[in-house]
Amino acid sequence: SCRWRSCGRPTAPAGRRPVLGLVAGQGLLAAIARTARELSRPYPALAQELKITVQLADFHGLDHALGLLVGRVPGNEIRNLTLILRQANRLGSDAARALTEFTNDFRVTMRQRAEAQANRLGFLMLFPTIFCLLVAAAIILIGPAYFEFWQGRADTSTILNGAASELGQR
Repeated sequence: SCRWRSCGRPTAPAGRRPVLGLVAGQGLLAAIARTARELSRPYPALAQELKITVQLADFHGLDHALGLLVGRVPGNEIRNLTLILRQANRLGSDAARALTEFTNDFRVTMRQRAEAQANRLGFLMLFPTIFCLLVAAAIILIGPAYFEFWQGRADTSTILNGAASELGQR
C-alpha cells in the first residue's frame, strides 16, 4: 500500500486507456494488458498491479483477478473501476461507454476536490499573513512611542540627577 500511495491518483488514466483498445476491437483482457504496458513509466505501481491482474486472469479468469485487484489496491476509485469491468465482463455489455462515463465523473470529482482544497488553502494562508503583518505593524506603530518613552525617561533621569547633585552641593 505504501508503494501504491507513491503514485498518486492514477485511476483516471487506468480507466481511460482501455477504452481505446475496446473501441478498436480488442478484448477486455488485452486492453488491460496494453494499459499496463503504457502506464509502466508514469505509474509503475499501477502498471505492476495491472500486470499481476492480467497474469491472474490467465489462470483463474478475469472476474476473479479483478476481485483480487480490489483487495490489493486501496481506494474507492479502483473498487468502482473494477466493479464496472467485472459487470461488463459478466454481462457482456459495452465496457467502453461505461469506462468513458466513469472517467468523466472521476475527472469532475477530482476537479471539485482540487477546488475545495484551493479554497481551504486561501483561508489557511490568511493566518500566517496576518501574524507576519501584525508583528511589522506593531513595530512600526509602537516603536516610535517606545523610543520616545525611553528618551523621555533618560531626559527625566538626567534632570533628576542634576537636581540631586545641586542639592548635594548646597
